Amino acid sequence: LDKAAKEAKLRTSWVDHDEDFEKAVNAWPDTVITELGDEITAFVERIKSAGWSNSLGQKIVQLAGPGVPDVYQGTELFEYSLVDPDNRRPVDWDLRRGLLERLDEGWLPDIDAGGAAKLLVTVNALRLRRYRPEEFLGYRPLPAQGSAAEHAVAFQRSPKLVAVATRLPVGLAARGGWGDTVLPLPDGATDWHDVLTDQPVASAAPMLSELLARYPVALLVRPA
Repeated sequence: LDKAAKEAKLRTSWVDHDEDFEKAVNAWPDTVITELGDEITAFVERIKSAGWSNSLGQKIVQLAGPGVPDVYQGTELFEYSLVDPDNRRPVDWDLRRGLLERLDEGWLPDIDAGGAAKLLVTVNALRLRRYRPEEFLGYRPLPAQGSAAEHAVAFQRSPKLVAVATRLPVGLAARGGWGDTVLPLPDGATDWHDVLTDQPVASAAPMLSELLARYPVALLVRPA
């Protein structure tokens, strides 16, 4: 808030300070929390699962989609900072190394505020890009079929690579989930494998309720 007020230059600035105005701005968040804290907490509790789902969906689309993905160091977990200076705080690299070691041992983290699920998506997608770059050359939308088809975003980069994300998770939950929705995979192949969960895909047109049972995203590959 202090940064925004100064850079707006309406009542104060970095060069010409209005100390009384800045004190009022800095006191405002405490007033909001005091008067609306319970409502804010309840609202966050209601939307947090959808927010985590959207975060993972955005990350898989960014890392698996066309172009060169830019990963901002320190945001490998769920990131709750605003813009600078918040996002310039020291990064806990030891925490990330410890989580990465657990992931490499086969740990499948829950989706929670700790954000290890985002690290799982990030590291697996980037490693796949490193070791199989030839699979990241094309692009074709991959439509789902069924009653909740509009809640799936899927595309293939090559005949051997497919990315899947959940779209509009609040609406999906309101309608009772994926129901009969399936995702027909390229060429009717049955040898797909989800690199996020390290599990084989059940069929050439898996039910999305099964494919996305563990996470709201999937990264599917066929043998090289």
